Amino acid sequence: MKKVLAAVLALTMLFTSSLVMAAETETLKVPADLQASDILKTNYRDTLTLEDGENACLKATIDMSVVRDKFEEELKFIEETLNLVGEGANPELREKLDKAEVTGSFELVLTYDSSITLPEEITKGSEMSGFNEEASLIFREVERTVEDGKFTVKIEVVGPKDEEGNRGVCTVKELNDNLSTWLCDMSFDFDNIDIPMVGKNYKFTGSMKGNTRIQVASGLGQDIEFIAVPKNKEDIFAVVTMKEKETQQDGGVVTPSNKRPTPNNVPVVDDTPNSTIAVNQFKDVEEEDWFADAVGYVARNGYMNGTETDMFSPYLDTTRGMVTTILWRLAGSPSVIFEEKYSDVDPKEYYAQAITWGTQHRVVKGYPEGDFRPDQVISREEMAAVFNRYAVYKGVTNIVPGDLTVFADEPEVSEWAYENVQWAVGAGLMQGKGGDVFDPLGLTKRSELAAVIMRYCENIAK
Repeated sequence: MKKVLAAVLALTMLFTSSLVMAAETETLKVPADLQASDILKTNYRDTLTLEDGENACLKATIDMSVVRDKFEEELKFIEETLNLVGEGANPELREKLDKAEVTGSFELVLTYDSSITLPEEITKGSEMSGFNEEASLIFREVERTVEDGKFTVKIEVVGPKDEEGNRGVCTVKELNDNLSTWLCDMSFDFDNIDIPMVGKNYKFTGSMKGNTRIQVASGLGQDIEFIAVPKNKEDIFAVVTMKEKETQQDGGVVTPSNKRPTPNNVPVVDDTPNSTIAVNQFKDVEEEDWFADAVGYVARNGYMNGTETDMFSPYLDTTRGMVTTILWRLAGSPSVIFEEKYSDVDPKEYYAQAITWGTQHRVVKGYPEGDFRPDQVISREEMAAVFNRYAVYKGVTNIVPGDLTVFADEPEVSEWAYENVQWAVGAGLMQGKGGDVFDPLGLTKRSELAAVIMRYCENIAK
């Protein structure tokens, strides 16, 4: 298998999907409805609040139908290549193919906040613990490890057990005859995950890649590579916010219980008018969220709209087209004549006029291939560059560059973006994250963009 890099609780095959509260158990359920695929979907992030005293539970269900289809497709390709279909087929070669070994492996990776401790029944469980029983038919667990907030399970394809419990090999014919049973849909559960601190957002992300190989002879084989993507939605990870559970006291006064300290790196947002607007307008923004004030500001001023009437989607990734449109609005939505400069910018799309404006004023740039990629998500260092260019366009010149050496991941800032990130930090537009990191290649969330816009308008534009 080719190693997989994980994505807040990250599980194999790009998992983690929308969040649902299981009231009957008072446990936060974060299910993932996934499907194995060879196509990577767009990221979408969801959010839900977990009250103090409740535990999180992550469940992933993986539909392997695409892998089964790919196996049949690749097997058919080999049969046709070796002329094993129809009259004239070589019986000896047919037998050789039937006995050919199918090998492969994949990794499930879960990344999460290092302050969270996963239960030992998960991290130190027996082989294939947490998986459904069918997954053990031809899959064997190689190892599971926990290191720096990353939980990894390595799995390999092996043969079924004999009567004595010994493993053989998985042959092409056996797998083809038992495809739906052996290459079955899988499920995996995390239970009783304790969320330790109030006032902090916890990311749970999941990813998986796998590789299966049909090896007929030396030099003749066929690979099947797959990942897991959401089956019905495009969300691949969730964000859980821990909050205090309110209890009813004498006299009808509601007071928080079991108060835990708020970490220093989580901004405290007062109940300002802007915050109130955000809370009242969007049901996925709570007044205690660090970004509530910023969301209220951009919504009130018309710089950013909700993804739905009552949803802001603060953890949704921000795209190049979206950022360009917002900067165009900040500039007063100047009227421009659309230019067909980029092959992938449709004049009917909401961002078309903004991209023309941004290109004319060198606020944004396209790619050498002649496209703009308006739907491509934008990284934090790219956002720093765009806002720096916008400030130049507006004549801002009095910003002292920030010191990036205070960030542990300073070497990860791209050379082309270094001065832009220095500018954004010096201007107070962008700050580090927990653990003294800037996360330059991290994707920009809508909540982060809202905060940058408010800081620019209140501290630089004035």
